[in-house]
Amino acid sequence: MKKWVVLFVLFSLLIPAAAAIADEAQLNRYVEMLRQDIRDEKEAIIREAIVFKEGEGDKAAAFWNVYRDYQNDLKKVSDVRLALIKDYAVNFDTMTDKKAGEIAKKVLENDKAALKLKEKYYKKFMKAMGASAANRFFQVENTLNSLIMLRINTELPLFPQRVPAK
Repeated sequence: MKKWVVLFVLFSLLIPAAAAIADEAQLNRYVEMLRQDIRDEKEAIIREAIVFKEGEGDKAAAFWNVYRDYQNDLKKVSDVRLALIKDYAVNFDTMTDKKAGEIAKKVLENDKAALKLKEKYYKKFMKAMGASAANRFFQVENTLNSLIMLRINTELPLFPQRVPAK
């Protein structure tokens, strides 16, 4: 599993390369390809972390069905986060307190939507494979998502401070 985590982290280092692409349509294609590669890498890591014993074919099938549904719904939440990042980038140089407040509100709403999604799917994973395995899945999933967000957040400049600190 360590090799997959290392590969995943190395792959995430390619994210800044997207900024070098000038054409927005080309950038969008590049970002989507990158996101698909990340989803594929995540699945490979999940396959190593979540192992089913012989005779647990039904449990494995149930898990992978829930996993695919979860990833599809998670993509929708991630699409909103990506749109917020683009909005932030577009408005960075002219950021006002009003716009900063709007972005912050939407980010918090997106965080709530992600948590609500996890709560919804935890129940489904638990039903498919039991509480321990569902917890194991979300432990790995949360770690991977944290690595992705850490990489993205380290590439984003801090919000501009338009008023001197007190």
